[in-house]
Amino acid sequence: MSTGTALPHGWASATLEDLSDIIRGITFPASAKLPGPAQGAVVCLRTSNVQRLLEYEDVLYIPESFVKRDEQWLQAGDTVISMANSYELVGKVAFADKPPAATTIGGFISIIRPASGIVPRLLYLQLGSILVQELMRKKASHTVNISNLSSRSIRPTPLAIPPAAEQGRIVTAADSYLSRVDDAVATLERVQRHLERYRAAVLKGAVEGRLVPTEAELARAEGRDYEPASALLERILGERRRQWANDIAARIPRGKAKKFKPPKEVGQERLPDLPDGWCWAAVAQLGEPDEQTVLTGPFGSMLGRDDFVPAGVPLLTIGCLTSSALRLDKANYITEKKAHELSRYRTVAGDLLFSRSASVGRVGLVTEELEGAVINYHLMRLRLATTVINPQYFVHYVRGAAVVQEYLRGVNHGATRDGINTRELLGMPVALPPRPEQDRIAQEADRQTTVIHATHDDALRIDARIQRLRQSILKWAFEGKLVDQDPNDEPASVLLERIQAECAAQKTTKKKPARRKRTRAKVSK
Repeated sequence: MSTGTALPHGWASATLEDLSDIIRGITFPASAKLPGPAQGAVVCLRTSNVQRLLEYEDVLYIPESFVKRDEQWLQAGDTVISMANSYELVGKVAFADKPPAATTIGGFISIIRPASGIVPRLLYLQLGSILVQELMRKKASHTVNISNLSSRSIRPTPLAIPPAAEQGRIVTAADSYLSRVDDAVATLERVQRHLERYRAAVLKGAVEGRLVPTEAELARAEGRDYEPASALLERILGERRRQWANDIAARIPRGKAKKFKPPKEVGQERLPDLPDGWCWAAVAQLGEPDEQTVLTGPFGSMLGRDDFVPAGVPLLTIGCLTSSALRLDKANYITEKKAHELSRYRTVAGDLLFSRSASVGRVGLVTEELEGAVINYHLMRLRLATTVINPQYFVHYVRGAAVVQEYLRGVNHGATRDGINTRELLGMPVALPPRPEQDRIAQEADRQTTVIHATHDDALRIDARIQRLRQSILKWAFEGKLVDQDPNDEPASVLLERIQAECAAQKTTKKKPARRKRTRAKVSK
């Protein structure tokens, strides 16, 4: 491995091709996928199975007949490498300790099988080091969404090979340190799972009236009246109708105006019961009377990649909507002139953004910092009446309500893609508490989720330090600093010569005899 420094005593430089066979996975049609481990089915690993360890919880099954060569069966000691993935994950490796079932690999991953004399885990550890991982990413070809490696591109990857005896000592020492690192990572993963369950419980309690005392309970305890959500909704819709009538009277001659069409109500046949004072409403009933309640971002013909600039007005994409926030790190940028052309699609503080494709149902609140940004076609902008609904309550509701997920599954478009349209979002049911109760729910849910997110961020920072420690251990290992060198060890150059001789011998035995040239028989006339 080329590090810019001299190799330790007895070590040698080599390439990945010198030390291993690279075995590409199987490409097969989608129709070959089997529903489960039926007779004649074998496990086929995908890129998603290449994690810190090889994961078998979510695997494909294909007919055994698709495995044409014996080398395509995964063996203990193999390293599995992701050949097509996001930029950050292409080249990621996992070690096959002992496959729990007959296993092959799909077309987007490969097997790195070490040559005789190379300790398998040493090769895996070196391929997982940050220096080699960065080399892999540089060798990959990149498109907008995916990075690809080819066997040809990774064959010349430079590696440093210790003497055979030292390889074993390095693996023993590195595994001893890394096992403690892995224990710490596993602990953090448990913490993050607990945090996610706690967050889900907070949101579920918020949208079911269990996070704070309800307005009905407080009113009874204090001996006062309160406005139920149904009365609030009826009052707001009445005001909307009167405003419509006044606008029509000012603009259209008497007798020419169309009849007022109230917003569509939500069908309540299959909706669960709500706490006292709450009611069901459709998104269409919650909009501002003088605004378009739901607006889809501009179509592709109005905005293309040629309009993107390095800096300017943020163009919010579906990547900006995470499961917990609206962020700018995945935004594109357009000029102020282009943003002015798309002024209809610019945001104001208090707007809600909703993902309409891919991760359908993610929602985020536009803050003052994001005011003036433009949305793209994959987002819908909701502009709701704050007199009837607290926007932050709506965010917590969408993130925590099982009813929302059930509704979105029901209206989602087709088998080939996820997506909902404006009409379907307008019909989405919303559990509406009395307005003061919404404020209390939003405040308490904000408080608890803020603590959860802060703890989660702390866990991510700790995880980053742990990963830096992992890489430091690997760096020391392949700089010859993790264990002592023994001058009596057989030099790695001798091992390389032996590997090369064995490889040449194998090629000779596999070489096919030359075919005789066929001659066409002469036909007598």
